[in-house]
Amino acid sequence: MASGVDDEDEETQPEAQRKKMESDMQSSQKLTEMNQTIKMADTLMHDFNGNGEKPIDVPPRADLRTFNENDILGEVMRDEKGNVVVQKDSAGACKDKDGNPVNHRGYLIEPESGAILEN
Repeated sequence: MASGVDDEDEETQPEAQRKKMESDMQSSQKLTEMNQTIKMADTLMHDFNGNGEKPIDVPPRADLRTFNENDILGEVMRDEKGNVVVQKDSAGACKDKDGNPVNHRGYLIEPESGAILEN
């Protein structure tokens, strides 16, 4: 009876190994496809504007990021938890400490369009 269990284990181990190999191959194939897509996107972006420059890197590189949230945030107060507290003027419009128009989250905006502005 013990040999029957051993025979069963011997049959399932190769099956399990085969399934793992197939799974690894599928994962490898998906990674290869993703890498090819990234390379293709990078190539397309390189000549996007016709002058040979890339407007953005694909995928984005963290060391080249220049955006800072403080550049678009007005001079606003914060509560004890660090949440933005927006003040309103007598007309009910959201303003920062300097009187600049901001949205309900404290970002500087252009009053006519509501577009977020850089400080």
